Amino acid sequence: MNRLSLTALCMVLMWGILEGALVTSGCSNKSPSGPVTVTQYTPLCDGTWGDAFVTGESVLSMPWIYSLGVSITGSSPVTAYNVEIYLGTVPTADTMAQAAIYAGPVSGPTTLIVQSAPLTAVGNSWNQFTLSSTVLAPAHYWLAFWSQNNLDLEIATTNDGINYLYNSGSAIYSGSFPSTQPSSSAAGNPANVEFSIYLSTCP
Repeated sequence: MNRLSLTALCMVLMWGILEGALVTSGCSNKSPSGPVTVTQYTPLCDGTWGDAFVTGESVLSMPWIYSLGVSITGSSPVTAYNVEIYLGTVPTADTMAQAAIYAGPVSGPTTLIVQSAPLTAVGNSWNQFTLSSTVLAPAHYWLAFWSQNNLDLEIATTNDGINYLYNSGSAIYSGSFPSTQPSSSAAGNPANVEFSIYLSTCP
């Protein structure tokens, strides 16, 4: 291989790096000793619904169901694959937590659609709860969360609490969400906040 063709190969490989590829054999002034392998990674889907940011403030949660309403817009269905929640202080290392999606209008959640497996909560970090791939038509939904023990939920915003709702005491953490959220439970938003939780979807 002459120097011109080797330079061209290096340019192609560098382009691959810039485009998100992993080059497992680099360039040098010598011909490669064998085939050059380039692995192209497919980026994650970037559909997000909810509050994917934090303010540095938190509110203490109890082992009840906390939910945030989200509206999936557009004309086509999306496929939900995980829910992410930012948790502040987690008092014990073995605290279990879980996330779910409920159907329901703006007035409140109704029927369980899908839930994650329980995971050990990690403090001061985004916690990712994997869902079975679930197709959601454009509509209003509720992202739900509960935990085994009291912990700090990170606040995403303090100026819009319309879609924030909690169920006080009527559904205590069990590791399996109720098929229907109790309509008789206390609901409201005394702190006027929304917590940091969002749904990831494809496309």
